[in-house]
Amino acid sequence: MTTARSPQGRWHDAMQRQGHVEVVTAYDCMTARLAEQTGFDAILVGAGATANFMYGLPDIGLVSLAEALENVRRVSGSVTIPVIADVDDGGPTPIHIRRTVELAERAGAAGIMIEDVDSSRPKHLWHEEKQDWDFSDAVLYPVDVAVERLRIAMAARRDPEFVIMARTDALHTDPQRGYELAVERARAYAAAGADVLFVIGLPQERVTTELTAILGAPLLYAEVGAISAADKQRIFDTGASYFHGLLPILAAFAGYKDTICSLKAGTTPAFNPDAWTYNRQLLETLDLRGWTRALGQAGTATGRQSS
Repeated sequence: MTTARSPQGRWHDAMQRQGHVEVVTAYDCMTARLAEQTGFDAILVGAGATANFMYGLPDIGLVSLAEALENVRRVSGSVTIPVIADVDDGGPTPIHIRRTVELAERAGAAGIMIEDVDSSRPKHLWHEEKQDWDFSDAVLYPVDVAVERLRIAMAARRDPEFVIMARTDALHTDPQRGYELAVERARAYAAAGADVLFVIGLPQERVTTELTAILGAPLLYAEVGAISAADKQRIFDTGASYFHGLLPILAAFAGYKDTICSLKAGTTPAFNPDAWTYNRQLLETLDLRGWTRALGQAGTATGRQSS
């Protein structure tokens, strides 16, 4: 008898194949269900998206681990595809990292993404003199410390197929040597046993067969904006996988903002559909048909019991 693979197992198998794995961000159960029904292989619940959309806060460490993983628990329970939890640096001490892995597994996550940025030092703050924010505030752990933190996370998992994704922000922290530092760190994390590598800010032209061959673990590549089918295929052909991170989040924000601003101003929103058509799609996404059948069966069963 063949046993169905768990989300952890399916994510692990998919990433080990290297390439043609497509991941998208989600921040709640509705966006997760849409991602699954659209055919994505996995979902990453970002710490920033959770802070922004679920708590109305900037992503500067204001949301607790318990709050972030509660959102992961809800999302994981609404879909069958693998869900990866973004846990920032995993916690300030080894015991916190162990607890993070334990709670993420309990929340139904197929794995975690753990970064090499010290979360006690927010990586983007507002600069009055610049009248802007950037990522220059990020402070990386020394590479040996980051490696040890990954090893602690790997040792803490109960399911050997629970995925540990290592993220490095080195490209943002050194304009001159950022790429070389990022590759060095990614290789160190792979050598330590990380299942997947995620290099933030990696230019598309840097994603090559040579790069994926030397890293030592599957690479998940992300780009801020949209990507053509041809460019996406080129990424897949290198052996890397693709993550749609920021654009879906910004689209959700912009769509709602533009619509309510238009409604308030008494103008026609750019998105002005036939309401019934989209309400029907919403209810289909939420499986109203299946729930209706279940209610009918439950009612029939209750009637038989009472007769």
